[in-house]
Amino acid sequence: MGTLTSGLTTLLPVLQTAAGLANGIGTIAKQEKDQERALSQLQSRQAETLRQSQEDVNLQKKQIQINSDEAQKQRSKALKRAVARQRTLFGSQGISADGGSGQAILLGLFDENEDDRLQAERLDTLRTNALDQTINQKKRLNILQASQLAEKQRVGRLF
Repeated sequence: MGTLTSGLTTLLPVLQTAAGLANGIGTIAKQEKDQERALSQLQSRQAETLRQSQEDVNLQKKQIQINSDEAQKQRSKALKRAVARQRTLFGSQGISADGGSGQAILLGLFDENEDDRLQAERLDTLRTNALDQTINQKKRLNILQASQLAEKQRVGRLF
Protein backbone atom coordinates (compact mmCIF):
# COMPACT_ATOMS: atom_id res chain seq x y z
CA MET A 1 0.00 0.00 0.00
CA GLY A 2 2.87 2.31 0.73
CA THR A 3 4.19 1.76 -2.75
CA LEU A 4 0.85 2.66 -4.26
CA THR A 5 0.64 5.83 -2.20
CA SER A 6 4.18 6.86 -3.08
CA GLY A 7 3.49 6.11 -6.75
CA LEU A 8 0.34 8.25 -6.62
CA THR A 9 2.22 10.99 -4.82
CA THR A 10 4.79 11.02 -7.59
CA LEU A 11 2.16 10.82 -10.32
CA LEU A 12 -0.12 13.52 -8.89
CA PRO A 13 2.22 16.48 -9.60
CA VAL A 14 2.78 15.19 -13.12
CA LEU A 15 -0.97 15.00 -13.71
CA GLN A 16 -1.46 18.47 -12.25
CA THR A 17 1.25 19.86 -14.51
CA ALA A 18 -0.32 18.18 -17.53
CA ALA A 19 -3.74 19.58 -16.59
CA GLY A 20 -2.19 23.03 -16.14
CA LEU A 21 -0.54 22.81 -19.55
CA ALA A 22 -3.77 21.72 -21.19
CA ASN A 23 -5.59 24.58 -19.49
CA GLY A 24 -2.86 27.02 -20.59
CA ILE A 25 -3.02 25.77 -24.18
CA GLY A 26 -6.80 26.17 -24.12
CA THR A 27 -6.42 29.71 -22.79
CA ILE A 28 -3.87 30.58 -25.47
CA ALA A 29 -6.11 29.16 -28.18
CA LYS A 30 -9.03 31.19 -26.83
CA GLN A 31 -6.90 34.34 -26.72
CA GLU A 32 -5.76 33.81 -30.30
CA LYS A 33 -9.36 33.27 -31.40
CA ASP A 34 -10.41 36.45 -29.57
CA GLN A 35 -7.58 38.38 -31.21
CA GLU A 36 -8.53 37.10 -34.66
CA ARG A 37 -12.14 38.08 -34.00
CA ALA A 38 -11.06 41.56 -32.84
CA LEU A 39 -8.99 42.08 -35.98
CA SER A 40 -11.82 40.82 -38.17
CA GLN A 41 -14.33 43.12 -36.45
CA LEU A 42 -11.98 46.09 -36.86
CA GLN A 43 -11.57 45.36 -40.55
CA SER A 44 -15.34 44.98 -40.99
CA ARG A 45 -16.02 48.29 -39.25
CA GLN A 46 -13.33 49.98 -41.31
CA ALA A 47 -14.72 48.56 -44.57
CA GLU A 48 -18.23 49.78 -43.73
CA THR A 49 -16.99 53.23 -42.72
CA LEU A 50 -14.92 53.46 -45.89
CA ARG A 51 -17.91 52.39 -48.02
CA GLN A 52 -20.09 55.06 -46.42
CA SER A 53 -17.39 57.68 -46.85
CA GLN A 54 -17.00 56.73 -50.51
CA GLU A 55 -20.75 57.10 -51.03
CA ASP A 56 -20.66 60.52 -49.35
CA VAL A 57 -17.75 61.59 -51.54
CA ASN A 58 -19.54 60.42 -54.68
CA LEU A 59 -22.62 62.43 -53.69
CA GLN A 60 -20.48 65.50 -53.00
CA LYS A 61 -18.77 65.11 -56.38
CA LYS A 62 -22.16 64.91 -58.10
CA GLN A 63 -23.25 68.03 -56.25
CA ILE A 64 -20.08 69.83 -57.34
CA GLN A 65 -20.80 68.85 -60.95
CA ILE A 66 -24.44 69.99 -60.72
CA ASN A 67 -23.38 73.30 -59.20
CA SER A 68 -20.71 73.70 -61.86
CA ASP A 69 -23.19 73.04 -64.67
CA GLU A 70 -25.66 75.50 -63.18
CA ALA A 71 -22.96 78.15 -62.76
CA GLN A 72 -21.91 77.66 -66.38
CA LYS A 73 -25.52 78.16 -67.52
CA GLN A 74 -25.74 81.34 -65.46
CA ARG A 75 -22.45 82.63 -66.90
CA SER A 76 -23.68 81.92 -70.44
CA LYS A 77 -26.95 83.74 -69.82
CA ALA A 78 -25.10 86.68 -68.28
CA LEU A 79 -22.71 86.79 -71.25
CA LYS A 80 -25.59 86.82 -73.73
CA ARG A 81 -27.26 89.65 -71.83
CA ALA A 82 -24.01 91.63 -71.64
CA VAL A 83 -23.33 91.17 -75.36
CA ALA A 84 -26.90 92.17 -76.25
CA ARG A 85 -26.69 95.20 -73.95
CA GLN A 86 -23.35 96.23 -75.42
CA ARG A 87 -24.61 95.80 -79.01
CA THR A 88 -27.65 97.91 -78.16
CA LEU A 89 -25.41 100.53 -76.64
CA PHE A 90 -23.19 100.52 -79.73
CA GLY A 91 -26.23 100.77 -82.01
CA SER A 92 -27.62 103.73 -80.08
CA GLN A 93 -24.28 105.50 -80.45
CA GLY A 94 -23.96 104.63 -84.13
CA ILE A 95 -20.91 102.41 -83.54
CA SER A 96 -20.52 99.08 -85.35
CA ALA A 97 -19.92 96.10 -83.10
CA ASP A 98 -18.42 94.16 -86.00
CA GLY A 99 -15.10 95.92 -86.19
CA GLY A 100 -12.51 97.94 -84.33
CA SER A 101 -13.08 98.89 -80.74
CA GLY A 102 -16.63 97.50 -80.68
CA GLN A 103 -15.36 94.06 -81.53
CA ALA A 104 -12.54 94.41 -78.99
CA ILE A 105 -15.04 95.19 -76.25
CA LEU A 106 -17.19 92.18 -77.14
CA LEU A 107 -14.12 89.92 -77.27
CA GLY A 108 -13.17 91.23 -73.84
CA LEU A 109 -16.55 90.09 -72.52
CA PHE A 110 -15.98 86.61 -73.97
CA ASP A 111 -12.45 86.47 -72.57
CA GLU A 112 -13.70 87.48 -69.12
CA ASN A 113 -16.35 84.77 -69.27
CA GLU A 114 -13.74 82.19 -70.28
CA ASP A 115 -11.47 83.26 -67.41
CA ASP A 116 -14.36 82.85 -64.96
CA ARG A 117 -15.10 79.38 -66.37
CA LEU A 118 -11.48 78.27 -66.05
CA GLN A 119 -11.26 79.55 -62.48
CA ALA A 120 -14.46 77.70 -61.57
CA GLU A 121 -13.08 74.51 -63.12
CA ARG A 122 -9.86 74.83 -61.10
CA LEU A 123 -11.86 75.27 -57.89
CA ASP A 124 -14.02 72.26 -58.74
CA THR A 125 -10.89 70.21 -59.41
CA LEU A 126 -9.43 71.26 -56.06
CA ARG A 127 -12.63 70.30 -54.26
CA THR A 128 -12.76 66.94 -56.00
CA ASN A 129 -9.09 66.25 -55.27
CA ALA A 130 -9.63 67.14 -51.61
CA LEU A 131 -12.48 64.61 -51.43
CA ASP A 132 -10.33 61.92 -53.06
CA GLN A 133 -7.51 62.74 -50.67
CA THR A 134 -9.86 62.29 -47.71
CA ILE A 135 -10.75 58.79 -48.89
CA ASN A 136 -7.09 57.90 -49.43
CA GLN A 137 -6.24 59.14 -45.92
CA LYS A 138 -9.00 56.95 -44.46
CA LYS A 139 -7.62 53.94 -46.34
CA ARG A 140 -4.11 54.60 -45.01
CA LEU A 141 -5.45 55.08 -41.48
CA ASN A 142 -7.36 51.79 -41.71
CA ILE A 143 -4.22 49.96 -42.77
CA LEU A 144 -2.25 51.59 -39.97
CA GLN A 145 -4.85 50.71 -37.32
CA ALA A 146 -5.09 47.10 -38.50
CA SER A 147 -1.30 46.79 -38.55
CA GLN A 148 -1.00 48.29 -35.07
CA LEU A 149 -3.61 45.89 -33.69
CA ALA A 150 -1.95 42.90 -35.34
CA GLU A 151 1.46 43.96 -34.00
CA LYS A 152 0.03 44.53 -30.51
CA GLN A 153 -1.50 41.06 -30.61
CA ARG A 154 1.76 39.53 -31.85
CA VAL A 155 3.70 41.18 -29.02
CA GLY A 156 1.04 40.07 -26.54
CA ARG A 157 1.50 36.46 -27.62
CA LEU A 158 5.22 36.63 -26.87
CA PHE A 159 4.58 37.37 -23.22
